[in-house]
Amino acid sequence: MANKFLGIGCLAGFFSGLLGIGGGLVMIPLLTFWGGFSQKEAYGTSLVAIIFAGIFGSVAYHFHGTLDVIAAVIIASAAMGSSFLGVRYCNRQPEWKLKRFFGFFLILSVALLLSKPYFTSLVPSAGFSRVLLLVFIGTLGGFLSGLLGVGSGGIMVAGMVVFAGMEQVSAQGTALLVMVPTGIVGAYAHWRRGNVRTEGIVRVILGILCGSVLGASVAHAVSVSVLLFCFCAVLLVMACKYLATKKQ
Repeated sequence: MANKFLGIGCLAGFFSGLLGIGGGLVMIPLLTFWGGFSQKEAYGTSLVAIIFAGIFGSVAYHFHGTLDVIAAVIIASAAMGSSFLGVRYCNRQPEWKLKRFFGFFLILSVALLLSKPYFTSLVPSAGFSRVLLLVFIGTLGGFLSGLLGVGSGGIMVAGMVVFAGMEQVSAQGTALLVMVPTGIVGAYAHWRRGNVRTEGIVRVILGILCGSVLGASVAHAVSVSVLLFCFCAVLLVMACKYLATKKQ
């Protein structure tokens, strides 16, 4: 049992650091299918772990000089408020509907991950228009984070690269930093509703510590195209399983 939670943390942390995602895409399916958590419990517990994934991963990106702190502050300021609203909406939905929501989100995440190499800035923004774009990115990402228990890194990275003109690796590091305050707000809101399970959380966090640093180092050192393709294939299989959830 202990090794199970450690393994979940290592996998979540590795892909968090490697691809600039919060790790929830990995953690939530493993917590539900392998750990026996309900969907809402997986969301709340995932957000607690995502806080540490964001801390460890963004520190690693900072050491490589690929972190936009000002952009992270703007995005996080918007994301924290919308994250709380996402949690409220989540708790009004039945379990089967949340699973289908998550299945659709997995498919969207695959599309974003595979299209990353082709992201180009559509309209390079600056000044006040750039701030507004970052606020919008934060609002959308924060709501999805609270609703689905994920860091919404894929959504935020795509927005920062395409609409805010940021470099890919810098956007990934910035997204990880945003996940820290956003995850705190979302995790607290879920905890108040009894959706956070402490079972194994320390081992999950330890696994994230090791995995996220390794993943961020790999992201700066090697091509990850083959690994990304395999990861997306696994996500699509899990998405099909979630979308097949029957209405109860």
